[in-house]
Amino acid sequence: MSGRAEAGQTQLACFREQWEASSYPRFNAWMYSLDTLLPVLEMDQKAYWRPDPSKRWGTSALTYFYFQSVVGWALSLLAVAGFSGLVKSQ
Repeated sequence: MSGRAEAGQTQLACFREQWEASSYPRFNAWMYSLDTLLPVLEMDQKAYWRPDPSKRWGTSALTYFYFQSVVGWALSLLAVAGFSGLVKSQ
């Protein structure tokens, strides 16, 4: 059947041979981290890549993903409050 992996071929290697793989962005750990931490930026890493909880360290990576997202939103809201003058030092 077309589109199926050959015997002994990994799923990733099979995917890279398909035409859809040409438009799929390559994973970059630093850009993925920035994309997760800064909610106002869209670098198309978070939309295509996600930690797999079924793999080794996957649950920890997914927990860190959510933690980093919450911290990013909190820091962004604090920055907006600081720039708008809602937070003032005395």
